[in-house]
Amino acid sequence: MKNLVALCFVPPDKVVEEFICIKDSASDNLDGLIMYFEDTYVGRIMDRNRRAEPRFHISMGNSFERIDKELARTTKELCNNYVIRLKQLQQHNSFHVTKLD
Repeated sequence: MKNLVALCFVPPDKVVEEFICIKDSASDNLDGLIMYFEDTYVGRIMDRNRRAEPRFHISMGNSFERIDKELARTTKELCNNYVIRLKQLQQHNSFHVTKLD
């Protein structure tokens, strides 16, 4: 199961390939989880070896590019970065804040 979670750190164009490796090596008692994951995040193989559209596109849950570019990965990180930047701007002489009461 850890392998499925780790797919969010794989480059988006390699996710399906890695999922197939995980699926092939998974034990039979994980079939339900594998089928759910395939339907929801990868897309099940249909006729002519094509995949159905998954419920969620791979790019929605993939963190590879954000980590590669050292960008914030969570909302909390985004907010913290915003607050830090705002405090830096407040220290600059040309930045004025009007206090509202």
